[in-house]
Amino acid sequence: MGYVVFFTAQRQIFKFTDALSLLNVVPVINKINEFQKFKSTDHKEIMNYTLNLLGNIVLFIPYSLIMVFVFNVYKKLTVILTAFFLSVLIETLQFILQLGVADIDDVLLNVAGAFTGWFIAKQIIAKKKEERSALFNFF
Repeated sequence: MGYVVFFTAQRQIFKFTDALSLLNVVPVINKINEFQKFKSTDHKEIMNYTLNLLGNIVLFIPYSLIMVFVFNVYKKLTVILTAFFLSVLIETLQFILQLGVADIDDVLLNVAGAFTGWFIAKQIIAKKKEERSALFNFF
């Protein structure tokens, strides 16, 4: 995850003044405005925009699965809050190290990914319980 967040080819090193000007602390509005500026012929920009949104969600799905299945953390609030704090840490490091752009929307999308992962884990657990129950009812 660290490589994707800090060192992929799309990450640029900015001067601190650039980092300040690119810092986004206004949730959702800037993403909507950015999307509305696209022309229908801006396929590459639209693709980058979409990949950024989906990438921030998908990046945190495994986090929740690991929390549930490896560390046995089943409480939704615990999984979501730890994902939130990890995401804030990542965005803070991006800002301080001037790698990429610190964006509050990334935090929100990461949390959405963590929730999605937790929901998937919950469904897997429910399915396994159902299968075990059906197996014991067979005998």
